[in-house]
Amino acid sequence: VKHEVISIDEDYSVIDVDSVTVDVLEDDIAEIVLSTADIVVEEGGSTASFFVTLGARPKNNKTVVTVYVSVRSGHCVESKTGKPSFDSLCSSITDCGFGYECVHQSKAIADKTELMFKASEWDVPQLITVEAIDDDIVEGDNSP
Repeated sequence: VKHEVISIDEDYSVIDVDSVTVDVLEDDIAEIVLSTADIVVEEGGSTASFFVTLGARPKNNKTVVTVYVSVRSGHCVESKTGKPSFDSLCSSITDCGFGYECVHQSKAIADKTELMFKASEWDVPQLITVEAIDDDIVEGDNSP
């Protein structure tokens, strides 16, 4: 921003004013915004929720953005031995490495499998609720 001084006062009319540099930060970033990155649910019917919005209005007003929701709540086990790897969460066999398979994928479920954001409602939060499924398997705490 440049400044220019115009005054009938001679003391002011000869002053040079420094420029001000202005940086404009972009806030219209195409991203998925979550109200939280961590929730905890306990087996036995406990639930927790979080909100999802888009970070910016889609450029085309006719655009619909679909966000697919899946809960990675199973764990990988060695195919030959059945030895579990509880630090490797999965929702399908493709989440596990070669020689492993995904088991007990239903430790937690989300109440929605997809969210649809219309351009006119891009910033309206949509709620996802996650529920833990009670089972008889002792596997320790999991972080899907």
